[in-house]
Amino acid sequence: MEEIKMDVAVIGGGPGGYSAALYCARSGYSVVVIERLSPGGQMVTTGQVDNYPGFDEGIYGFELGKRCRRARSASAL
Repeated sequence: MEEIKMDVAVIGGGPGGYSAALYCARSGYSVVVIERLSPGGQMVTTGQVDNYPGFDEGIYGFELGKRCRRARSASAL
């Protein structure tokens, strides 16, 4: 197995975890997000998510989770 070194490991893929990862990546750090459930964590089971970076009007948790999965799949290419 190949070893990959990262600057930051974020534990939890909910809104707080993804926000932390976003700001770390914007600051130039390499980041990995570790989530036990699925991309978005428990956020995908909630209704409206407000104050999330990039979504001024808010977004439904399930939709945000779908977008996170698509972004993750695209970055793996």
